[in-house]
Amino acid sequence: MSVLALAILNSDNYPVLIRTRHDYDSSSMNEEENMNLLYNLNAALDIVEERQNQAQNKDSYLGLLNQCETYKIYGLLSATKTKILLMVSTSVGNMFRDTEARNTLKQLHSLYTDVVTYNPFYQPGSEVKSDKLEDLVKTIFGISVDYSR
Repeated sequence: MSVLALAILNSDNYPVLIRTRHDYDSSSMNEEENMNLLYNLNAALDIVEERQNQAQNKDSYLGLLNQCETYKIYGLLSATKTKILLMVSTSVGNMFRDTEARNTLKQLHSLYTDVVTYNPFYQPGSEVKSDKLEDLVKTIFGISVDYSR
């Protein structure tokens, strides 16, 4: 799986966690490409809002939100209006199925929910800092994680 970027945004569209491939491997892309990824993630929020205003769907998974020749963006909208966006590469060697996106987003949402609800010091709307969540994000990006700590 070739994940390019992911974002978790609260109900006010404030980012509580944003990671791009550039955060873990700065040689994989330059700053301009990184900013372009973030811009495209932000643009996908319009599609999330449009789907949010349509008939209420019982499934939080929004599916494919946007795609072009180099990437696809999948989304999830929770009952609390938390949005999770996942951008994956569409290069020839990387086949990313809809079920993989669904599972990845639901796994992220589940862990994010655990992190913010079980931490009595978490202030809603602030940036999420969690080793467990960071380890999951690294795993999603394909970065090896040291579990011995």
